[in-house]
Amino acid sequence: AFHWNFFILGCFNVIFPFFGCPYVTGSLPHSPQFVQALATKQIVRVGGHERSEVVSVCENRLAPLLVNVFVLATLPSIGSLSIIPTSVICDALFLFMGLSGLPGNELFERLKLIITDEALYPPLKWTIDDVPRSRMHTFTIIQFCFVGLLFGVSRSPIALAFPVFLVLSIPTRMFLHKLTNGYITAEQVEIMDYTRPSSQAVEVQELEAREQMEALEHKEAEIEISNHKSQVASSDVIIDFTNEFESPIISPVPARQEDSSKHFSRRAALDCCCYGLLRTAR
Repeated sequence: AFHWNFFILGCFNVIFPFFGCPYVTGSLPHSPQFVQALATKQIVRVGGHERSEVVSVCENRLAPLLVNVFVLATLPSIGSLSIIPTSVICDALFLFMGLSGLPGNELFERLKLIITDEALYPPLKWTIDDVPRSRMHTFTIIQFCFVGLLFGVSRSPIALAFPVFLVLSIPTRMFLHKLTNGYITAEQVEIMDYTRPSSQAVEVQELEAREQMEALEHKEAEIEISNHKSQVASSDVIIDFTNEFESPIISPVPARQEDSSKHFSRRAALDCCCYGLLRTAR
């Protein structure tokens, strides 16, 4: 959905300027503040430290729709907006958005670690063996200096060259290990830039994979046990069903034999009595 939104906004920005309409920005629906407001979080305690993790994010199209509707509703009175100071309608808004977006920002969190005692560090995503603390602080300072450079360019007469300086951050990151003469290695840059998993992350991934395999094996064992129980139960039903059909066939046979033997003995006794009476009459 986010990709479709950007695609549609791009089409708007290609077509609408021909009719004198302003550019449409897609920053509001995709800003960190908007995502944080729609996120479901949980508190995780690790090593005595608490941090919030995003469990899920609810996609909401109503808020961006209302924003665009309100923008459309202000067009008839757009001339009246000129009496509002620029510092209120623009600078204050961006200042609030910037300050509210600082907590949780990776650069901001690492800047705080420079003036924080190492014993009070929160759990990091890499170990001290992967990235020593001095290398981490140096990488953070270089990033902060580049942000300051971009801010200075945006406020200078060469502000139109801002995209050029922004693109220059890519080769700076790629060749940082050469610019620092190997003080920060390429592997450490990749670990801090999350393009290479650290040893701690690899261990966590292996542990998660092992837990998933154990859960899968446990589930397969439960399925086998349930199948075995169902087979035993079905065999018992078949045995009972067979006994029910076999009992009427087998049991009457001795009964009929017993009845026929009794009938034969009575007939023989009657014949003997008749024979005795005939001999007496003679």
